[in-house]
Amino acid sequence: MVSTATWISTAPDLQYFYPDFTPAEVPSGTSARRAWIGRIQPFTDDASARLAWRRMQRDLAISIDRGTILPPQSARKLDPHPLESLAVNTEMSFEVLLLEFDNPQHPWVYCVAPEVSRDVFPALLHIREDRSIWFRGRYIPGLCVYSASIFKFESWPSKSVQVLDQTATYLGKLVIWLRTRRLFHLNSGVVLYTPAPGEQVRDTEPRINRNFPGIAKQLLPITRAWRGVWPGGVAPFGPAGHFQTIAPQEECWCGSGETYGNCHRRQEASVLGNTGDGTSPN
Repeated sequence: MVSTATWISTAPDLQYFYPDFTPAEVPSGTSARRAWIGRIQPFTDDASARLAWRRMQRDLAISIDRGTILPPQSARKLDPHPLESLAVNTEMSFEVLLLEFDNPQHPWVYCVAPEVSRDVFPALLHIREDRSIWFRGRYIPGLCVYSASIFKFESWPSKSVQVLDQTATYLGKLVIWLRTRRLFHLNSGVVLYTPAPGEQVRDTEPRINRNFPGIAKQLLPITRAWRGVWPGGVAPFGPAGHFQTIAPQEECWCGSGETYGNCHRRQEASVLGNTGDGTSPN
């Protein structure tokens, strides 16, 4: 039994802001205390997606209502991205799984359908494979929707609601990324093909699929990949980025809820020292 000192139910708060989410069975092999599943649709139409893209590209604030990004009319005054015409058929809906843990660990989120993984999109960077779970007969990686280096939780609403708001933003950026994909040669960076607006992209490039390890050895190395535009900046990445931007007393980037000094700092300092960065592990 979990004491009320470490576990606080967010059910009334979460279901008020995200009424489509309902309790789900906690996946085995996790330490989660509660699970929720529901759908998030970031955009209602292409016009809304393009306006939101203009603000997200500049890291400007956006408003979210029950998982949908509200059309920011002020964005009409902002210059569009050169590839904005590719943002068509953006009314995608995602089935999302949310896992809640004992405090202070933050909730984790997963995209159940459609599948969002490097098995499907090898060039997609914003994935937490270290948080993969077994769900509905396959491995699902976590979504990298949170970094303490660029986001601070407010006291209200609950962390679960705030994480779902971040997830809606993440999925909105993912839709833009999907719709603006072009085929790149990985070594040279040359654009090999740019689809027409609305043209269906069939990503048939070889990749390693860990759900079918028996055939993975037969696949060729990836030399080309479909890459799109991920609007806005990204959080500092890797030990060097974390070590330079997160103070020891600040919250760790990983979402554990612990301070960086008590969580990943020593490990990452050791890695940097081993690579000749000059940073002392102590």
